[in-house]
This record gives sequence, C-alpha cells and structure tokens, in this order.
Amino acid sequence: MSNTNLLKLTLLAGIDVTALSGTIASAADEATTAAASVSTATPTKPVSTGKPALTEKDVWGRDYGHAWRRAKTMNRPILLHFHAKWCGPCQQMEREVLNTPKVLHELNACCVAVKIDCDQQPDLVQQFGIEALPCDVLVTPDRKMQRINHGFLTADQYSSLVSRSAKSKPETRIQVSAN
Repeated sequence: MSNTNLLKLTLLAGIDVTALSGTIASAADEATTAAASVSTATPTKPVSTGKPALTEKDVWGRDYGHAWRRAKTMNRPILLHFHAKWCGPCQQMEREVLNTPKVLHELNACCVAVKIDCDQQPDLVQQFGIEALPCDVLVTPDRKMQRINHGFLTADQYSSLVSRSAKSKPETRIQVSAN
C-alpha cells in the first residue's frame, strides 16, 4: 500500500498519525503507530454545548473607560470589582469565585465586568468611596450606583447577587466619568 493511500485511510478512520522529527514517517511506521493507537486508545468525544466555554479574558475587563463606552453601547450596567494583590479575601475570590463558569456566565449575560486594582487606580477608589476590599459596585448606564458587596462571597452567592443587582434599579445617582 502506498504512503498516500495509507494516509488517506488513517485520516478517514480518524486515526492520528504523528510525524517523526517534522518529516512524514514511513508507511511501516505509520501502520505500526495506527495499529497501536487503535488498540490502546479508546476514542472519546468531547462534550460540546455548541459554544466555547467563557474565559476570564472574555468577561473581565481592566479598563474602566473602555468598559463604560461598551456598557453604554450595550445599555448594560457595569460591575466594578475592586481588589488588591495584598488582600487575602480578594485573592481567595480570584481563585475560587470570579472565574468560575457559573459566575462568568452570569456576568457575561447581564453586565460589563471590570476588575479594578486599587493600588493601580486609586482615583477610582476615591471616586467610588471604596473603604473595604473586596468590593463590588454596579453602575447603570444612567449613572446610578449601587454598592452591592464588600467581603468574600462563594460563587453561588456572587452569581445570585450579580443577577439580582443587575436587574434591580439602583437608587443613588453619582457623578461618574468615563475616565
């Protein structure tokens, strides 16, 4: 059997034949590899929902000005998550809550999310009157603000809080700039 025919057969059968050192392996090596992969590996199909899983980079922004413009365009509230590298509860939320699939899905569905490092953006900390960390603030497109959380929450608690808060109408109107 020629190399071309063997390659076509392995591709049609869904067998992955790996090249050795960047060159195509000989037909005998391909046949051996193909036979070994068929006999030892059980084919597994990835579970697909039709949509790729959301990642932190898909959901969380770092630039308040960009988020403000995006939120106005989408007519969605902005969720500002204030944190610091030296804050233990902030780091725990980063590891266990903020990037979980449930939280990412909820944030992506109802608001524009931004992480604000308090040490890098002290002007925003002052503008929003942040006194404790971690702290979450929701700002509607019409510039109404609601402080929705301070302190650690579990992923379920955080997801529910974001969902409820994004749907409610905040009372406090503040002077919020897009910078």
